[in-house]
Amino acid sequence: MGRVELLEAENARLLARIEADRAGNAGLRILVDELRAQTADLEGRLGMTSKNSSRPPSSDPNSVRAEKKLTRAERRAGAGAGAGAGSFFNAARGAGDAVRARSCRPP
Repeated sequence: MGRVELLEAENARLLARIEADRAGNAGLRILVDELRAQTADLEGRLGMTSKNSSRPPSSDPNSVRAEKKLTRAERRAGAGAGAGAGSFFNAARGAGDAVRARSCRPP
């Protein structure tokens, strides 16, 4: 067998290997696409809580529960003391009216 015949045989073997690799790569590309879709679905489900799904609040992760649970001081700081400016009790007074304090002494 001459040098040319050896090179042609080697070339044919390499071309067959390239075709086999291409077929394998096509299968791997399909698998990668499926895994990407599965990952996106799982990441979407990971962020679900009782607020954005039909799950009960008891199934929320602890981090979400901790965010929802406020201390008494935090609740009080968020709410103003007494009746707000737009409440029923303050509706009779105008927005700019000042309340005058009087000193009351017993007679």
